[in-house]
Amino acid sequence: IWNHFSRIHEDKEMPSEDKFQYLIQAITPGSSAASLTASFSPTAQNYPKAIGIDFLK
Repeated sequence: IWNHFSRIHEDKEMPSEDKFQYLIQAITPGSSAASLTASFSPTAQNYPKAIGIDFLK
């Protein structure tokens, strides 16, 4: 997941809430990552928490 998503994550111009939406789309539905990511509201404040999930990287 991280290899696919890292360019979006590193884009300093893109708002964090948009990055969160891209992250949600990049994760396989029904996976553990999807379940954990879904536990956060897709806000700019929660984006760093979602990115902190170890198995995304």
